[in-house]
Amino acid sequence: MSETQTFKRLYVKTNSICLELDQKIPKKSVAVGMIGEIIQNIDTLLTMLSSLSYVKIDERNNGLPINLNDAEDIPSPPYAKEIYILYQSNAQIVLEDWKFRIWKTILDKYPDDLRYRKLYLEALLTQAEKCVDIFSSLGEQVWIEWQKDMLSQQANTVGWLSYLYISDKDRLEHALMVLEKGYVVAGFTHLDWDNRKYIHDTKARLLLKLNREDEAYAIIYQTLTAHPEHTDFDDLKETEPYLQWIQKKKQQEKAAIKKAKDDKKAFEQLVKEEQTKVVNQFLNPAHPLVVQHADVLNLIKQRMVAVRLRKQYYESGWEKMRNQVDSASETDYSLKPWSEKQIATYQTKHEIQLPDELKVYLMEIGEGGGSYFCWGNPIVMEKKKNAIQILKTPFPITADKIHDINHYWKIKAWVMLDYYFEGEEDEGDGVEELIKYLKRKKILHRGNTLQELFAIDGSHELGCLFLGYSDSQDGLYLVMNGEFEGEVWVDTLQYSIEEGGCFGAATPERRKFLSFIAGSLLANAEGYANASEEGAWL
Repeated sequence: MSETQTFKRLYVKTNSICLELDQKIPKKSVAVGMIGEIIQNIDTLLTMLSSLSYVKIDERNNGLPINLNDAEDIPSPPYAKEIYILYQSNAQIVLEDWKFRIWKTILDKYPDDLRYRKLYLEALLTQAEKCVDIFSSLGEQVWIEWQKDMLSQQANTVGWLSYLYISDKDRLEHALMVLEKGYVVAGFTHLDWDNRKYIHDTKARLLLKLNREDEAYAIIYQTLTAHPEHTDFDDLKETEPYLQWIQKKKQQEKAAIKKAKDDKKAFEQLVKEEQTKVVNQFLNPAHPLVVQHADVLNLIKQRMVAVRLRKQYYESGWEKMRNQVDSASETDYSLKPWSEKQIATYQTKHEIQLPDELKVYLMEIGEGGGSYFCWGNPIVMEKKKNAIQILKTPFPITADKIHDINHYWKIKAWVMLDYYFEGEEDEGDGVEELIKYLKRKKILHRGNTLQELFAIDGSHELGCLFLGYSDSQDGLYLVMNGEFEGEVWVDTLQYSIEEGGCFGAATPERRKFLSFIAGSLLANAEGYANASEEGAWL
């Protein structure tokens, strides 16, 4: 006889004894020997797991199909309802949980029977903790509902029975530790609440037994705040100690709100003070470009201070920050200004003329500073020959190639169309709608074609410096030459025409580089969601 067949016979036999046990429990005629036989059989089944011959159940799982009515049957798919499938990946925890449920059922049904409590309490506590440890050994994972329920019940059993019957403080503390492992799958919404609400009561009462009232009352308060109709705490919610705790908590919350407001006010004052320190602190104060763009350069520097300090404030809190303001020289914020000589050398070496606003930005702000922008992209000048060639190439889009395409910013933009769109037939829905729109606006008429309106020589990214990505993960480019030199454009061509896919100015005002950087820093400091209607920000 094969080991697998022996396993199936013993499994079916044990299942039958359990069904008989279920019949005897209401009659209070449970024999200790019957319970012992079940436990012994399950222990034997556990020793046989490594020798079983599993079959493929589906693409992800192997298992052992067992006919609970006929151990000799060799089931084949599709499996009937009487076929139980023991999955290989869960076999150990399922069998260990079976043992757990046998002892738990007896103590649940006979809570006042000292004989059963003496026989099975310690065994049940040990088995429940063993099951919890098996789950813990699996590491972090996304639990499915039956696993959450199983873990929660096992951990809760340790906590609840310890609350009821254990007096030793060390054991109670240990029980709380085990309970915490199941408490991670508890919650106050959806199935976490509907299926596992009981564990909040257990944890609160165990904490009370350990004289940890503040922690216990916090659970009660959180539970009743989320679910006022919950009845598990009816015997506690009107007690004087709990009511006093609530009063104290409200006073603490009021004080915390006031402190938060005071901290925020003090923080804002610190920001203003730090911003004042950078005003007119130029590396090249007499340079004509610095003089010309002094106002916007000051704005950029001040907003960089705000971005950096706000991040520190929200990560560290005011108490730490008031004593130590982090330096802007940290790697993520570090900036490396260029000298006039470096800029001149770069332009001569690569035979390229940089836009004035980019030059003055490099001179007074510098390369780097990724953390000042949405996705951490530092502004870096191209160094490789192929990339430099792209920067030098004339920007192929001219004023006659951008049109009113019904963009939600009301800007003129360029769209990329396949060059076979010569007429007005067989286009996709998006192109067809665009054609209708352009005709209504009298942009497309009998004397021209889509190709004449939008066709360009080469890639639309020629003559552009890639700056990074917007908050919507669209590419942002500084136009390096041509009619639109100095403007920042956004590439949304990956979207369809219906979704606004185009290449055009990143802001309704067609901001140039320095103004765009200032706007991006403001969006970072105040929230990109609030600024998304005003532009696609770095």
